[in-house]
Amino acid sequence: MISAMIELFLYYAPHALPLVLSFLLMSAGMLMARFGKKNKSWLALHKLLGISAALLGLVGLGLGIRMVALSGGGHLRVPHAWIGAAALVIVAAAPLLGQGIFWAKKGKAQIRMAHRWVGRGNGLAMALTIVLGMLQAGLI
Repeated sequence: MISAMIELFLYYAPHALPLVLSFLLMSAGMLMARFGKKNKSWLALHKLLGISAALLGLVGLGLGIRMVALSGGGHLRVPHAWIGAAALVIVAAAPLLGQGIFWAKKGKAQIRMAHRWVGRGNGLAMALTIVLGMLQAGLI
């Protein structure tokens, strides 16, 4: 039983670890924006956490695609893959919207609101994807 769990972990870890780290960094970035504004460098840290989350998400996605290809399975055939793909598009959109707040001449409030809602939606999508991935792997 234990050796089967270790084997399962080693199989999924290259895909799962960057994505779990992405989720944690994104969550930390959201918490920094919500509660860390007393710190002068909150915005720089928020940006760093968001961009790092997006990059790790893309790495995890690439490793997941490779894992499925090597197993001979089809891509985007289960809810974990559908919601995960959507979450990773959103995780890449959040930093772009965030930068848009600084680039825009008009409509900054609307872009800021979109950035916030995209981040919130992404947090939910990523959490659901993690649960679905654990179900898919037979871990829960």
